[in-house]
Amino acid sequence: MRKKIQRIVILGKSLKFKKIISSLFGQSSIKIFSWREIKDLKLDKKIVEKKPDLIFVCGYDFKSHWYTFKKYQKVNIFFPLELIKSLHTNKTLIIYIDTTYKIKKNLQMNKRYTFSRYEFAKKELGYKLFKKYDNLRILNVPLIKDSKSKVKIFGSNFMSTLFNILLSLNLINSIKISQLRKLILISIKNKKKIKPIKLKSFGLSIPRSLFLDRLLRFIYD
Repeated sequence: MRKKIQRIVILGKSLKFKKIISSLFGQSSIKIFSWREIKDLKLDKKIVEKKPDLIFVCGYDFKSHWYTFKKYQKVNIFFPLELIKSLHTNKTLIIYIDTTYKIKKNLQMNKRYTFSRYEFAKKELGYKLFKKYDNLRILNVPLIKDSKSKVKIFGSNFMSTLFNILLSLNLINSIKISQLRKLILISIKNKKKIKPIKLKSFGLSIPRSLFLDRLLRFIYD
């Protein structure tokens, strides 16, 4: 399967995912689109030379916590959907990096609602992709830790320190980069399609800081 993947498009400029994809498909041509620039792309024109064999979706606009609810939905759900539609063929594989359903450890109940803009956007995009594309793999990924077992998340140093404390106390779920690489390879071979949960949202029309959004998600997880 890996030999057939010659052209890859990555939606999102996450350095860690770029490194993972480059290490897995070193001989492939890789085109990267910044998540925030998707809205400015001219989708009626040719934006890549050839359609990709793999579309790897891993982005989110972290500034959108301050946007109006309508704009927040556009940049994180509807604009990416339109770009994927313009790039996709019947043979294109889509790998979507979704957020985990549960941040906290040892909680098994299925959550059906969220107060977090980040969680809702990630889950809603995944659900819409599921409804539209058959050749889709959704990976529900927890916090990613490096070789030193430290998590690096978008935000302030205080936020990173806080999550590393929670990690050291074994209170939150996490995954190593090496494990994530294996998970991506397994997902390519696995053709089973699992229906994601469609979350209901509460209070998302109210703009908030990234810290507050993460705090709300953690409290109501």
